[in-house]
Amino acid sequence: MAGVAGYVELLSRCGEARAIARIQAALVTSGRLRQSAELHDALIRALSRSARPHLAHPLYAHLLRAGLLPTPHTLPSLLKSIALSPAAPGAAVLALSVHAHAVKLGLEQFLLVSNALIRVHAGLLGRLDDGLLLLRTAAAVDAASFNTLITAYARAGQVADARKLFDEMPARNAVSWSAMVNGYAQAGDGLEALEMFARMQAEGVCPDDTVLVGVLAACAQHGALEQGKWVHGYLKANGTRITVFLGTALVDMYAKCGEVQLAMDVFETMKDKNVLAWTTMIKGLAIHGRGSEALELFLQMESSGVRPDDIAFIGALCACTHAGLVFKGRELFDSMVMKYGIKPKIEHYGCMVDLLARNGLLDEAKEMIQKMPMKPDALIWGALMAGCRFHKNVEMAEYVVKHWILLEPDKSGAYVLLANIYAASGRHNSAREIRHLMRQKGVDKTPGCSTVEIKGIIHQFIVGDLSHPRIKDILTKWHEIDSRIRLEEGYIPDKKEVLVDIEEEEKEDALSRHSEKLAIAFALISTSDNMPIRIVKNLRVCHDCHHVTKLISKVFDLTIVKPSEFVEYALACLEQLADSGDHSARFVRQNLRVMVAGGDGTVGWVLGCLGELYVQNRGPVPPVAVIPLGTGNDLSRSFGWDGTAKGELPETVSCFDGVFYNYFSIGMDAQVAYGFHQLRDEKPFLASGPLSNKLIYAGYTCKQGWFFTQCISDPELSVRAIVALNLHNYASGRNPWGNLKPEYLEKRGFVEAHSDDGLLEIFGLKQGWHASLVMVELISAKHIAQAAAIRIEIKGGQWRDAFMQMDGEPWKQPLSSEYSTFVDIKKVPYPSLIINGGDR
Repeated sequence: MAGVAGYVELLSRCGEARAIARIQAALVTSGRLRQSAELHDALIRALSRSARPHLAHPLYAHLLRAGLLPTPHTLPSLLKSIALSPAAPGAAVLALSVHAHAVKLGLEQFLLVSNALIRVHAGLLGRLDDGLLLLRTAAAVDAASFNTLITAYARAGQVADARKLFDEMPARNAVSWSAMVNGYAQAGDGLEALEMFARMQAEGVCPDDTVLVGVLAACAQHGALEQGKWVHGYLKANGTRITVFLGTALVDMYAKCGEVQLAMDVFETMKDKNVLAWTTMIKGLAIHGRGSEALELFLQMESSGVRPDDIAFIGALCACTHAGLVFKGRELFDSMVMKYGIKPKIEHYGCMVDLLARNGLLDEAKEMIQKMPMKPDALIWGALMAGCRFHKNVEMAEYVVKHWILLEPDKSGAYVLLANIYAASGRHNSAREIRHLMRQKGVDKTPGCSTVEIKGIIHQFIVGDLSHPRIKDILTKWHEIDSRIRLEEGYIPDKKEVLVDIEEEEKEDALSRHSEKLAIAFALISTSDNMPIRIVKNLRVCHDCHHVTKLISKVFDLTIVKPSEFVEYALACLEQLADSGDHSARFVRQNLRVMVAGGDGTVGWVLGCLGELYVQNRGPVPPVAVIPLGTGNDLSRSFGWDGTAKGELPETVSCFDGVFYNYFSIGMDAQVAYGFHQLRDEKPFLASGPLSNKLIYAGYTCKQGWFFTQCISDPELSVRAIVALNLHNYASGRNPWGNLKPEYLEKRGFVEAHSDDGLLEIFGLKQGWHASLVMVELISAKHIAQAAAIRIEIKGGQWRDAFMQMDGEPWKQPLSSEYSTFVDIKKVPYPSLIINGGDR
């Protein structure tokens, strides 16, 4: 093409920087470029649309050197290229020069030029006031003029200024609404974002993907599940393609609203997943305590070819924190540097400090802070302080506060936590001194704010605020709740949580006005039975409210049905039908048997459920048959009911009462089980079936059991573990001591082991027990005694801690270095539920 028009046409269709450069070279060689402002315009416009917009900058200087003048079409494209390449050398200076030329040549009166100038001042230069001045003095403005500034103000966190401009706009479009919805969401004001979205719908404006992403973020902030589901339904109804950004927003919303399975469903249907999508799902699992699944997903991300970035490692480290996986957390932190070459940021150090502090490794957490290559921020100190509070370390807390208040002298976080720690430790005078210091410095505690969604509407409650239209009904309901949890569960308010000097009765009243309590009371009077209640709070939940919430869940039946209650309900229904004359029900009641198929933990779990019903005399309990299936099947967990002993095991040396239905063990047997459980929690894919479980158990036996200290010093009883057995078999249905001869029983004064003999079978395990019994079924146990009660003494200073196990649930028990620790076990006298071999 020889003419200028032909080159302009060619450039209008060209978007590849190299092709544009070849055309530019041809124009320079032919001398045509220096003769035409129109060709300069076409080249600058083409380059501004390319992947290398900064190449347009030298063309403007070439235009001026050629003695040509820019046109109203030149400057908008040039300013666009400047805005798209802010890191280019001299970009800011060039922007100011272009503005000066526009004023000198009178080009700023053109709408496209003034809009481009507003964009570059508000965006690249960050001069929002100058951008606003340009808007006020422009000869002509349109929606784009306002939208540019509204978006800039919102991104800068100045949402109030953005709202003023929004309200001034003569006509709004989808971009205007999107800017405000996203602005509120990014500023953490989800309620305003949702209100803005409701207004947008009322005015008939169709939301685009950007708006919907902002709305989903707002729903996630306030637990607005119903509105989030509406957005999801809107996308489906309109056949909208779920982009990676929409999909990630949906995953985040469902996870933060407590619907982890729905989040996973969306995630699995996403065709394209970037590292942010993976990270969002990993974090979603982590915040709900499913750390092992989160880490497994992290491994899947790696194996799928998605390279984890620094944000992904934050998600993985959060998973370790929520699951208490200290070793795995250290491993991930190291691999981030060694394997991926990612330099840890302060967020990564924050995760590690949080992980260590939560697990009581306060000195290690402090050492990590001291060795960080950057100065710790308030979040770092806050993480360590939270650990100090949980583990009641006053000395460390005082150290933390000295550093924390230097960063945030006007915020209450450090003072409040230290006062709480003092109060919990009985140092009430010190707590009062902290409160007095806060008053002297004018530091106010951030008020607690809770939100709850009822029928698609978000209701907000602030601590002590009695302005809700239904406040009388709410307080009446709270008084009912308070009375019931006191009467039925023995609730006593934790007045240490009140950080003001008022009378004791007033402290109880102040506790009752905490925002989450008001929100729960409102939810209970506003929803039907069996409806989940989701409360979202801006601050950490205090100890009293956390305790009260658990009691309310129990008293008002808001939690998952416990297995014993499930069985009780089923049996009660059967009894009712049978008593009403139903012949089938009578036959079933008479012949009903419970069959337990599983490992030792499953047997103990089922017997625990039925035994609880028997002890509490809740009707006839059917007899039980046991079919051993090996270890590690986790039947109870597949129902979401957890093990019987989980969460109830002792963490410190103290008095502890527990019930086992199958067996108790101490020593190597529990140590091997503990190691297996730890591995299963960190890498569940390795414990996927009976064979792999056996291999792992055998491996742990060889790795750990050989070196375990002998339990009994008697050379004739050289065993590594002691087991007290309630049933007459162990380790997946085997008789651990073989068939005892009658003369042996007579000599020792023993009777043949039987499920209802009223005796515990006591035996010891030798080294290599699991490797020999589980894999090749060799009998290697030592039969020690039969007894209705036994006592095990662990002398002070002999072990730092001991591994113990009840019904397949192992734990590591700290021991006193000065005093002996005793384990007393006795048989509870009630008839056995187990069906014997001769029974039908």
